[in-house]
Amino acid sequence: HNSAISACAKAGCWCVALGILGTMPSLKVQPDHVSYGACMTVVDKAGKWQIASNWLGDMGGLGLKRDLVCISSAVNAAATSSDWLVVLRLLGSTRENKLKLDIISYTAATGACNEAGQWQQALTVWTDMPRSGLRGDSTSFIGLLGAWEGSNQWQLPLNVLDVMRMTNLLPDVAIYSSS
Repeated sequence: HNSAISACAKAGCWCVALGILGTMPSLKVQPDHVSYGACMTVVDKAGKWQIASNWLGDMGGLGLKRDLVCISSAVNAAATSSDWLVVLRLLGSTRENKLKLDIISYTAATGACNEAGQWQQALTVWTDMPRSGLRGDSTSFIGLLGAWEGSNQWQLPLNVLDVMRMTNLLPDVAIYSSS
């Protein structure tokens, strides 16, 4: 069943993947974290973040381990919808589960806060990356710089450019046009 769900994920057939997951209990097959992870990947790609977020709760109720794939998929799906509050809740669940997200998830979370005009939250998320052992890349810096558009915080992008230089990440044209 997990192979079929993964095949659906690769083909982008999220409805079929959901159907397989839903029929597993009636076939006396218990979905595991791999089943949910594969389904979360496919609903992430389909932009169905509510489903992914709900499944994380279901997994906890079933005593299933919420692994990095599941939580990252839920974060990315919620970030796509710019629902920054859900994204922050999901980020908190990574800490509870002692998991470390990847740079893509942090960048997506920063972007969700950015889209919602929550530059303070974007900064908080971004500054959490080094505590997780991650180093920002140019995409994450662009997301952070974009958070200050429309705010009166003109000096903060200058600080970001300084941080980039200190981490030996050279600003490129995209960075300068974002700042």
